[in-house]
Amino acid sequence: MIAVIGASSSGLYAAWRLAQAGHQVRLYERTPAVSPHPRRLIVTSALARLLSLSHELVLHQVNAFEFFAQGNRGYVRLKNPDLIIERADLIAWLAEKARTSGVHIQEGWAFSGLASENGQGAAVKLCHIATGRYKTIHPTVLIGADGALSAVRETLGPAYRLPTVALLQAKTLLPKGYPPDLVRIWFKKEMTPYFYWLVPDSSLTGIVGVIVDEGDGQKARQALDGFINQMGWKVLDYEHGYTTLYVPSFRPEARRNGLRICLVGDAAGQVKTTTVGGTVAGLRGAAACVRAITQDTPYWRELAPLRKELRIHAVIRRFLNPLDDKRYGEVLSSVDGNGALLGEFSRDEVSSHLIPLLIKNPRFSLRIAKAMIKGI
Repeated sequence: MIAVIGASSSGLYAAWRLAQAGHQVRLYERTPAVSPHPRRLIVTSALARLLSLSHELVLHQVNAFEFFAQGNRGYVRLKNPDLIIERADLIAWLAEKARTSGVHIQEGWAFSGLASENGQGAAVKLCHIATGRYKTIHPTVLIGADGALSAVRETLGPAYRLPTVALLQAKTLLPKGYPPDLVRIWFKKEMTPYFYWLVPDSSLTGIVGVIVDEGDGQKARQALDGFINQMGWKVLDYEHGYTTLYVPSFRPEARRNGLRICLVGDAAGQVKTTTVGGTVAGLRGAAACVRAITQDTPYWRELAPLRKELRIHAVIRRFLNPLDDKRYGEVLSSVDGNGALLGEFSRDEVSSHLIPLLIKNPRFSLRIAKAMIKGI
């Protein structure tokens, strides 16, 4: 039996695919029902290819990005549109796929730790949230898919800790005349090392958001409210969450008393550190985990293509972190007018497209390199 902890998108995807492969799978979710807090997501078209996503899950599409930093502007037109989806809808869709494939989903059960029982190998302890009742199970594989604040990862010890960031979004009315297929990004380093965004989720409304380091929800609220007030927008509702950051040396697999433990999604830091987006990366990590289990191969090896992708993002983030607003502006001035080049591929395909693109366009590459190096 394979036990999956957490009804995240990566957990449900892994459970679904393992059940399809003929494994007995049980998924344990700590909430009383598989119904996460609503949160709008912007994902690339890679998600639709990975999942054969139902058109009903796509709320909206965007075709271009516009970037701002200290009076400078950059514009990127996408070859394939990005998709706006609702995380709660995606989770519900994946849960139905998992159940239909034979996954036994048990709600209201939280992971409580590991133990060793004589003659039965490693035991996984679970606690029923409503009653406080405990039980133990004896899976052959344990998959930790319980998010950024993963209890499974935490029980593995300090060596498995990952940096966490806080994400806060607010729903707002789009400004009058705002193009409904355009995402706008603002770099304001005094407020966040990442960026602010406004993503339309319909022709009338959009999601404005921010990310701050160290998982500080209060700091995120201050940063977002300050920006919203500055722009003169009105908040309709808030959406919050946490995510981890990718660490290249992190190995999302362990063995405890003979039990194979694999981490996927946010629990494994399978997140692009450039944009702090992890939906597609988490699903790719889950797919690698499924291959490792069904083929009895090392999970680390199956992760090689994803590790390459995330490592490129980590390198780019390392160059971006030291930039102040002035240097960001110089980078954007290099991007503007060349946006069609960058829009040829999605941000989930950087490792296979970015380097060939830069080689084919040396003048553009040199301008970007000069702008980034000046900021270091």
